[in-house]
Amino acid sequence: MLMSSDNDVKDYIGNIMQQLRKWIYGGRLLKLVVVIINKATTETVERWVFSIDIQKEGEENDEKPKAQIQREIQAIFRQITASVSYLPFLQDDEYTFNVLVYTDPSYDSRRIPSEWADTHGDGKMITGEADQVDFSTFSTNNHLVGTSVSYKLG
Repeated sequence: MLMSSDNDVKDYIGNIMQQLRKWIYGGRLLKLVVVIINKATTETVERWVFSIDIQKEGEENDEKPKAQIQREIQAIFRQITASVSYLPFLQDDEYTFNVLVYTDPSYDSRRIPSEWADTHGDGKMITGEADQVDFSTFSTNNHLVGTSVSYKLG
């Protein structure tokens, strides 16, 4: 796991998080994908997917205590942290990342900030031999979140 000391990267991620918060609270975010890309070949080598199922008003969902939600999220963090034992080692400075966001199809695309570019259907999938690991899901009183990672073999 890496932590950035680059202020430009921190600002970039801060801006992404600010917009994601708006889409999540507005019920518009369906999926967040973070892809790790080899700078030299532009190949996607890892693809982290966070699927968000928004619980509709009136659906049966029991009120879940905050402590239980936090325990479920902590379990996901432990699984993600443990994934370093099987994910391929990535050399520093040879990779970059992209953030892909899938919003509700009924969302007015004119409301998407200009800083976000349309990928025109390029989901940055992994080509060639790959493996996928699905992590546990967690739920809040409003969302069910599934997490997985796909990674290139060899």
